[in-house]
Amino acid sequence: MKINTILKYIAILFLIVTSVMVFVRRYNLGLVIYDIDEYIYNYNDFLAKGFYTKVAEGTSVLYYVFIYGIQNIFSLSTKDSFLVTNILSQVLIAGLGSSIILSLKNKGNKLIIILSIIYYSLLWLNDEQYGLSRNDLFLGVLAMLLYRVLLIEKIKYKNIYIGVVLALMFSIRSLTLILIPSLMVYYIVDYYKNKYDVLKTVRDVFISFFIIIVFFHFPSIIENHQLSFYDKNKGISEKDFDWNDINTLATLRMFDENKMELMTKNVYWGWNKEKVDIYKEKYNIKESPKNFFKFLIKYPIYYFKLFTLNTFNVVLYLFRRYAFFMFLPLIFLFKNRFKITNDNISFIMFITTLASLLIVVVTVIEMRWLITFEFLFFLAIIQSYINLKNKKVINYVAIISFVLLIVFNVKTLSQYV
Repeated sequence: MKINTILKYIAILFLIVTSVMVFVRRYNLGLVIYDIDEYIYNYNDFLAKGFYTKVAEGTSVLYYVFIYGIQNIFSLSTKDSFLVTNILSQVLIAGLGSSIILSLKNKGNKLIIILSIIYYSLLWLNDEQYGLSRNDLFLGVLAMLLYRVLLIEKIKYKNIYIGVVLALMFSIRSLTLILIPSLMVYYIVDYYKNKYDVLKTVRDVFISFFIIIVFFHFPSIIENHQLSFYDKNKGISEKDFDWNDINTLATLRMFDENKMELMTKNVYWGWNKEKVDIYKEKYNIKESPKNFFKFLIKYPIYYFKLFTLNTFNVVLYLFRRYAFFMFLPLIFLFKNRFKITNDNISFIMFITTLASLLIVVVTVIEMRWLITFEFLFFLAIIQSYINLKNKKVINYVAIISFVLLIVFNVKTLSQYV
């Protein structure tokens, strides 16, 4: 039997197993929403106080405006409105990603494109974030709209569109900031290829960005001279400590006591004023670092330990989802002598964004934070697979990877059966 035939059957078996796993997990998880970070509580406060007051205080502006629209148009309860918004966001992420993958149909084997679209859709249908009252998925939809224009769309007012989408993303969550370095890389590469008018590009992006930002954030800009973002510190019932204290103390304890469980959510919520004071005294902390730079200056050893741990965790996460496929973009970049082209710009943007995230976080990374840019890695894998020349070796890598992923998915499935 030819290797291509073996690969085809293994890939189909993989999709069947993955589909069953997704169905079983969805069935067991059900259609329930959990208010993990008190977004629902904050939304109810948004309704009670009104747009101006709540935006001035700090909130996820566009996320709540959208949910308010869903709730009133379809006459849903608050929890159902969150659930519908999250499920709709999942479907849109899968659909937009699939449309970008489909744009590669003229470059590679159509079967590869079809299998990639199915797997990408299954990845998102399998994601459990839909049951949590967070804005990660909603932010991910805007990110996909951004990538669609950057990577495949040819539109006349591209830079105005990018400015608008970026402003909308900043009207949802400050995490959008980690995308800025990758956008700068994209524009630098694009300049060397197309020699565009830099001043006109900056003007178009900035003006459209500024108009939308002011439109959504004007109460906070007027009252506080800053943008409005949801502050989880306001969700902590005791006001004598905040998430800077929790993240700092949990990180120090985790490495000193060699207890990873200290960074889990259950232990997070177990913190109280008495416990915080005990460990602040132990570590001689009067004020916890307010950002990653202050944390780096004060605790450089802990910072680099945390950076290494987070990097390792991300690699494990990606290996669980892509097995040895995850190494193809790096191999392709090496084969290309690190020359940046249309076929590897997505990988460069992914690495840049991931590095930005790893640098700024001062806690154990949560993989949901990759929602806004993981698609770039998925796309890079497909592009690498299509463009790498030694198909026989690549196909062996694919077979081994699919077998591994089948084993992983069967193990996950066994937890629900």
